[in-house]
Amino acid sequence: MKKLICRLAGVALPALMAQGASAASPADVQYCERLTELYLRYVGSPDDRPPRTIPANIGHAMATCRSDTDDATAVLERALRNNRFTLPRR
Repeated sequence: MKKLICRLAGVALPALMAQGASAASPADVQYCERLTELYLRYVGSPDDRPPRTIPANIGHAMATCRSDTDDATAVLERALRNNRFTLPRR
């Protein structure tokens, strides 16, 4: 029984530690959401007249700000820079 518990702990603990290490801080999530707001306000929104289509990678980044903050932030930063925006401070 002890061997089984040790094996489970050996598998589960590193996975839990890696999951905790990759969790985004609230400040990172807020920054990503701020980038989303800037993009929608100044680059384009489906609510614009005429409506603008948001590229799939940008839409995916906006949708994953809370779960995949680092990648989403990188995509949104690149999109804003490509549109000649100065990024806000972190």
